[in-house]
Amino acid sequence: MSRKEDIKVAAIRMFNELGLNQVSLKTIAREMGISDGNLRYHYKTKEDLILAIFYDMCGGLDQLVLKQKIEDLGIDMILKGQKESFDIFYEFRFLMLNLSTIVRNPELKRIQEYLQETLTQRKKAYHVIFLYMVGKGNLIAEPEEGRYEKIIDQMFLVGDFWLSDAAIYHPNDLQGQIKHYLELLLLPLVPYFTDEGRRIYDEAWAELWQEEVS
Repeated sequence: MSRKEDIKVAAIRMFNELGLNQVSLKTIAREMGISDGNLRYHYKTKEDLILAIFYDMCGGLDQLVLKQKIEDLGIDMILKGQKESFDIFYEFRFLMLNLSTIVRNPELKRIQEYLQETLTQRKKAYHVIFLYMVGKGNLIAEPEEGRYEKIIDQMFLVGDFWLSDAAIYHPNDLQGQIKHYLELLLLPLVPYFTDEGRRIYDEAWAELWQEEVS
């Protein structure tokens, strides 16, 4: 692993454990046993380091999308994909817990721009999945224009900010709350499953957590 990667690994661990505001570049350098100048050779500012880590998180999320095949589209794919994205968000939890503060930092404006730019793409992807599920008979046709758009907005809201809620109400068990918040994320969609869709959902949900235990 390169020195740049070592720095990111150490920073993620310290940001997660101690909090974003409690960790400086000097703190990270001291923990790693290297000089502040050595660290700054790779990342001149704390914001440079945060941005690099943010892009690593986005790269992990992009890989989830890239590995999906058209024939995999459906309820079980949503379940597995969302569970894997929750795991990634937990891995980089300091970013998600501080997101609203981070995007107000002028030196990290690119993060807000990136999130805004990709929002439309994320929504389009879900609309495609929903249409595919309707075609397969697993989801009812949209009962009224805009209904599924609102459900997608609800899903994004839970997916992007579940960690903030968990940090308030379950601060000592963030990872253990993934199942609870994943269920909340999918709950708005469940009433629109057909009987066959609900059967697939129940089986996929049970299988997902059996795999987690094993």
